[in-house]
Amino acid sequence: MAYDQREKDLRKAEQKNRYDRFISNLEQLLHILRQPQYIIRVPVSNYDHQPIRHISESEMRDKMVRELSHLPNRIARVKLMDSALASSLKMETLPLPAGIPAAALLQRVAAIQAQNIAAGFLRDRKAVEQEINAHRKQWTQPKIASNIKPAMKLCPMCGAENNVEATTCISCNEVLATSTPRRRG
Repeated sequence: MAYDQREKDLRKAEQKNRYDRFISNLEQLLHILRQPQYIIRVPVSNYDHQPIRHISESEMRDKMVRELSHLPNRIARVKLMDSALASSLKMETLPLPAGIPAAALLQRVAAIQAQNIAAGFLRDRKAVEQEINAHRKQWTQPKIASNIKPAMKLCPMCGAENNVEATTCISCNEVLATSTPRRRG
């Protein structure tokens, strides 16, 4: 027993010596790193100290509406989608010839819409509305009729209606059978 105790004491002394050496070495390292030639300097001009303010979806929408509504006449924003990248551009349309009648203008607009529908850029408004209505019908939840009441258990002794999970009657404390519940209404 004495031998084991002496061995434990030697191990503890050795561990304490290793710990003390580690702490001493760590203090020396920290002292060296505090010297001016080892201090890391970060250029301040490359770092923006201003916190980044993330804008909300409604603020972004308002910003886009202001930009689009303040565009001059015959200027439109166009987003080009390419397999490599997407880019947003401003496009200017040609001015209308002077003295064009309203009917001719409407015919020109209808021809452009027909051309864009044929090219697949636009879809017919009625077809889009039908698709939206079909999706709405698909995702609407069926309404539960208000006259349907939850299932109840009947007490065989007094005939009182009890909740489905109930094990005893709320009126007479009679033990309820595990029979099938009866739907009220």
